[in-house]
Amino acid sequence: MTRTRLAVAAIVILAALNIAQFWSARRPPPVGLSDEEIERFVTYWYLGQNFFMANHWLGVQTLQNPLDAWVTQEIIHEVQPDVIVEAGTHKGGSALMWAAVLEQITPEAEIITIDVKDQTQKARMNPTWDRRVKFLHGSSTDPEIVETIRQRVAGKRALVILDSLHTRDHVYDELKAYAEMVPVGGYIVVQDTGAWKAQSSKLSGASEAIADFLAENDAFEIDRSRERFLLTNNPTGFLKRVK
Repeated sequence: MTRTRLAVAAIVILAALNIAQFWSARRPPPVGLSDEEIERFVTYWYLGQNFFMANHWLGVQTLQNPLDAWVTQEIIHEVQPDVIVEAGTHKGGSALMWAAVLEQITPEAEIITIDVKDQTQKARMNPTWDRRVKFLHGSSTDPEIVETIRQRVAGKRALVILDSLHTRDHVYDELKAYAEMVPVGGYIVVQDTGAWKAQSSKLSGASEAIADFLAENDAFEIDRSRERFLLTNNPTGFLKRVK
């Protein structure tokens, strides 16, 4: 009787071990990349392959990280702004991108995009530009331009995207100028805060501006949930207004 029980116990133990090995083999290996692996990925693919300069939206050069652009369109859909204020137009590709998303959400919404250079000739050939985009030629911190935008967004839900000069002083001045235009629940997206990875400490002057701005203004918080992809150019840059 004892031998029988021992044999049954041994069979049960072996069966349990086999089942455990089976499920272990089916389970995918843990995902995790070291800083060195991510740095190598960034160097040889993200930067080495002319990543940004090769990106286009509807044929117009668009200097956007596709992962961050995806997150931004999610924010646009959630917030459903009446107007998007974009500081930094470049050639107008991103303005067309945001306009295409807005057309599916808010029929009367518009993009106000600002730049010290007007390189939008190709973008203007797209009919969406005339319907949705207002280009302001000048600095995003020029008091006259800020006041013009303030008047245009009065009483409307605004989403602000900062992608012009990425120095500490300029971004800080932009944050001070445009913060009050964003309603509770809305966002300021500060682009190119200096790192490729959300956990990285390699931050730029733009991130310093964010830190200084938040130290003085508790109406905004960093929304780290927007950094869920492996690589982001905007770590600490998704600012949500909470009060």
